[in-house]
Amino acid sequence: MFEKYSFADLIANTLKNKKWNLIGFIVLFLAMAVPLSLKTINSTAVVSGEGSYSSYIVYKIDAPDRTVRSENFASENQYSQFYMKLISSNMTGPYLFNDVDSKTVAKIAGEISSNETQLRNSDANFWEQKITSNSLGDSTGVSVKVLTKSLELNQLIEKKIDQLIEKYKNTFANVTITKLDTVQSQEYIGESKTVSNFSVKRLVTQLVALFILSIAIILFINFALYFFSPTLNRVGDFNQYGVEKVFEVATVAEVAKVLSFIHNKSGNIAVTSSDKRLLDKFRKEVNLEGIKVIENNDLIDAEEQKVVFVEELGISRYKKFEKELQVAQNFDKELIGVIAVK
Repeated sequence: MFEKYSFADLIANTLKNKKWNLIGFIVLFLAMAVPLSLKTINSTAVVSGEGSYSSYIVYKIDAPDRTVRSENFASENQYSQFYMKLISSNMTGPYLFNDVDSKTVAKIAGEISSNETQLRNSDANFWEQKITSNSLGDSTGVSVKVLTKSLELNQLIEKKIDQLIEKYKNTFANVTITKLDTVQSQEYIGESKTVSNFSVKRLVTQLVALFILSIAIILFINFALYFFSPTLNRVGDFNQYGVEKVFEVATVAEVAKVLSFIHNKSGNIAVTSSDKRLLDKFRKEVNLEGIKVIENNDLIDAEEQKVVFVEELGISRYKKFEKELQVAQNFDKELIGVIAVK
């Protein structure tokens, strides 16, 4: 089944068609590279504003009387107000960082564009925009929102607030305060911007990948064409058809010399080929007396009984050659030789 196939023949067939392979490669590469390059060059990305970490902490208050009025604390949110003031008044550097090592404080300071000394000595005004507390109304609870650029700082602040609540949770009789689940998220401050996402390195990498892919596709096409329709690649390939004389020449012009030799030995002959393109080229370049160049199907009307096939190695295909050879035999023509053009 595979007697007509060989890796050497595949290579020879590919090199024989190097002109068309090169044209195909250029067209294929440009067809893929141009749209991709334009897309990469014009690619953009939306950059969000400056990001911060948000921690939303809620403490639920359960009390027998939610609205308590007195001369000393005439507020409808007595319990909420107490814990709110407790939290806000203690949000200072000395309380937050009193038991935190210098390495951790320095790391946090770097993340929020500050320094260790400033953090350790910061007062409530420094934290006013970073830590905000609110009453949930009717003394039902207190909410605290922590917004900083450091997730580690958020976690530290939450831990310190928990310690405060734990310490003062029994301040009021029959009042319990319970922490609910903390909600963590990220918030972005400032307007989003559309910026160029073009990268020369990425573009070069993509073009190299397309270059390799284009070569692979061209080689695959050559392989597919060769596999399904192998070509005659050497003089010896014609011997299996019982051809006694096979002449190998380098150019179409040299074919005329060989035909003159055959004509002198055998008389008038008809010249044909399984490759119509080669036959048309030969008809234009060669004009010899006693030699008739015709297409294979016209052999029935040819007076000449002797036939010579002109085939191009690496181009003429087994299937087409066998078909044209059968036509010549059907018309009782005598095959006296094949001229193989390299």
